[in-house]
Formats: sequence, C-alpha cells, structure tokens
Amino acid sequence: MARNFDGVNDVIISTRGDTGFLGALSIVCWANIETGSNYRHFCGKHAGAGGTNNPFDFRTDNQTTPVMTIAESTASANRIWVGPVVTLNSWVHYGVTRADGLIETAPLFYADGVQTTGTTGDSATGNVTGSDANIRVGLRTDSVVLMDGSMAELAIWSRALSATEIEIVRRSGPFAVAGTLLYYLPLFGTVSPEPDWSGNNSHGTVTEAAQADHPPGISAVWFAPHPRLVQVTVATVKTGYQPWYHRAPVLAQ
Repeated sequence: MARNFDGVNDVIISTRGDTGFLGALSIVCWANIETGSNYRHFCGKHAGAGGTNNPFDFRTDNQTTPVMTIAESTASANRIWVGPVVTLNSWVHYGVTRADGLIETAPLFYADGVQTTGTTGDSATGNVTGSDANIRVGLRTDSVVLMDGSMAELAIWSRALSATEIEIVRRSGPFAVAGTLLYYLPLFGTVSPEPDWSGNNSHGTVTEAAQADHPPGISAVWFAPHPRLVQVTVATVKTGYQPWYHRAPVLAQ
C-alpha cells in the first residue's frame, strides 16, 4: 500500500531529536508526484523554512516540470543542491545520498537507480545543524513545500549507500542492505500512528494522508506472503500492528 498526500495539509510528523542525521546519510522512497509548479516535499528534518539548522530538506523545486533538490543548512547558512528531472504521474524510486554532513559536499541523486551528481550555485560551507527538529513527511512547517501525490517505503540510513545498494533497495526493500536504519516508514496508509520499522520507535503522527495504491513495481509480491518473502514481525515495533511481508535480503531476480 501507500499514502496519498493532497498538496494542502496532509503530513506525517515524527519526534526525533538525535545527532544521527548530522553526518553521512541516505534517503529513499517511492513517489508518484501528480503536479509540478510548486515545491513537492518528500521528507525533511528542518526548523521553519529550513534556511538554518536544517539537516536535510529533500524535495523538488517549483518548476512546471520539477527537479529533485536537497537543501542543507548550518546555524547560519543554507545550500541547495539540484538533481535530475522528476517524472510526473508515474511511480519512481527516488533517492539521495551524502558522504558526510558538510553542506559543500555534493550529494548523489537517484531516480529509478540512475545516478546524478548534484549541482549548486551556492557557496556556503560548514556542517549541518538542527538535531532537535522533527522529521516531517509530505509537508514542511511553512506549508510552502508540500507533496501532491503518493509515497511509499520511505527509509533513511546513517551512511551513504552505494549505487548497487540503492538498486537492491529499489528491487528488494530497505531491509535488503546492511547498515544503520535511522528511520523507516512503510507508509501503508492503514494504521495511525504510522509505524517506524527502523527499531528507533519514531512512529509518525498522521494528519489525513489516506491509503493509496502501491507502486506497480512492488505490487502483489511485495505486500503479501510469497515463497521469496520473509515475514517481518512488527510486534516489537508496536503491539497490535498486523504482520506484513517483505522480500528476503537478496537481489530479486
């Protein structure tokens, strides 16, 4: 399944005040963005509009045909990195990785596994700050950056995944690669709060964000029992959640 964000006020918010998001990072999700001409929000950990104390603000720009961007900030400076063009009205697996927490280090963007090095016209330097900010999915605090479309399988790691690992995640899910998962919302759209399967218990408070159809590429064999799947027991995440299924940690054939 997935969650639909209406481009008005739909949002998921997780309280998470630690320093794990201030260094190397990888963010991935499936998304079907319906319209451009506005900033579309994947997820962010940012104060206000994100100009300062902003570990990451993963989104698009506001062109008719938007491009992927990530904004990162120190306590006094902001830097925006630009990636590839977004495909509207189609499910795409989006991702961004960074090797460290320095805003002058170019990130790598991914769209369905295709890698693009970020570009920027900014010159600010320094390490990102803002560990106390909440994680927000689908809507920035200023309501200027907001998702209009559906998302599924949002995950964040505390290291830069390789291109091969990004492809494994695209085909087999976040549990298919090693490394520290900081945050993982399956975005089923069937429970509230939205469970965080990273083990960090950063379950998300949901405002609307109704259930939507999941990406075609991870349809019947992703969310139902299957010979190539293993059951993920989520009782340790939150009592009462029903069991779901994910591919075993091997590259799908």
